[in-house]
Amino acid sequence: MKLKAILPFDWAHGGVKVEHFPIGAEIETEDEDLITVSTREGWAVEAGAVSQAASKADQADETLPAPVPDAEDPSATDTPAAPKRGRAKQ
Repeated sequence: MKLKAILPFDWAHGGVKVEHFPIGAEIETEDEDLITVSTREGWAVEAGAVSQAASKADQADETLPAPVPDAEDPSATDTPAAPKRGRAKQ
């Protein structure tokens, strides 16, 4: 299987030989533990899934946030006082 690292991580092959994978590294492996752990932890994705994730992220960037009311606009900051309830002071 071919993976692509989306976060930098180290992996100990067989618990002995440590290898560092930087962001963007393409990993060709049949090591089921490496595949399972790296994808479950979000360190890597299948090589074909990278372009799909990138396109979804690009689409999310295109969504603009709702406008924030202008602080100088009195209608945005002034609210009428709520009427007081209860007994009147005597």
